[in-house]
Amino acid sequence: MKYEGESFGDRDIHLDGNEYHHCHFERCRMIFHGKAPVVFTYCQLVNLNWQFVDAADLTVNFMRAMYHGTGDIGPHIIGQIFDLIKSPP
Repeated sequence: MKYEGESFGDRDIHLDGNEYHHCHFERCRMIFHGKAPVVFTYCQLVNLNWQFVDAADLTVNFMRAMYHGTGDIGPHIIGQIFDLIKSPP
């Protein structure tokens, strides 16, 4: 679903498959399942709680295990992943 110029406050937002353009989020619980892409364009994000569940939770936990459980190389590998994330698409 596409949202344009909307404000969301004090509620659960299930992100998967949605596009948000020029939207404002405040005091929301942002829930990502990892089932479909999400688009944010020029959105304001204020005082949010992020929750990763299902496949997204597995990915976060995998990265945590890599960082902490693979010796000195783990932080380097995760650093490379974050460099990729920070680069333009």
